[in-house]
Amino acid sequence: MGLGFLTIQAHTGNDALPVSGATVIIRDSTGKILYDLTTNEVGSTEKISLFAPAKAHTLTPEDTGPFFATYQVDVMLPGKFITEIVHDVQIFDTIESILPVNMLPLPLNSEQLVDEIEIAAPAIGLPIKREQVGPPADPAPTPFAPFALREVVIPDFITVHLGHPSASARNVRVRFSDYIKNVASSEIYPTWPQAALEANILAQISFALNRVFTEWYRSRRSCF
Repeated sequence: MGLGFLTIQAHTGNDALPVSGATVIIRDSTGKILYDLTTNEVGSTEKISLFAPAKAHTLTPEDTGPFFATYQVDVMLPGKFITEIVHDVQIFDTIESILPVNMLPLPLNSEQLVDEIEIAAPAIGLPIKREQVGPPADPAPTPFAPFALREVVIPDFITVHLGHPSASARNVRVRFSDYIKNVASSEIYPTWPQAALEANILAQISFALNRVFTEWYRSRRSCF
């Protein structure tokens, strides 16, 4: 058994303002309360330690795990903000994790509301889904004119399809840096050697920029 670390950062207005004085409850997988914390003037809790499976599990290809432990984080400031409950927060041995929580103001004259977030398991442990090659069988009309980029540009924002390319799912616009962070945290383990982390992250950046630069999905009549 190993030990990981967690800090919660509560902000509102897309990280514009810290939320101080918020209560943060950490629970294990059985619902038992492990920590009862309060955010400070910059919206952060103290760094806490949590049990996690030994790091060695993530470094052996044939190992079947478990590779990380999961915990529930409740962040609340009744009467001012919607309570945020984050399920399956992943903790890795030796790794210090930071969980940013975006607090939404409670509407006027409203009862206390609760927003629940589920963190999906890393894609590294899921079957690989191949991209669809070529246009859909029954393509929809193209809603925009073709456009070819003249040079490689690292965008500030990127439109992401929340599902397999051929699946019906919502499109969201996020910062490119946040997109890469989410891809990396889903496809690789933070316990890997530094060189392995850098190589994988560079590959993820290169792949995403290739899809943007060549307009891979847009040429296939997709709006992402």
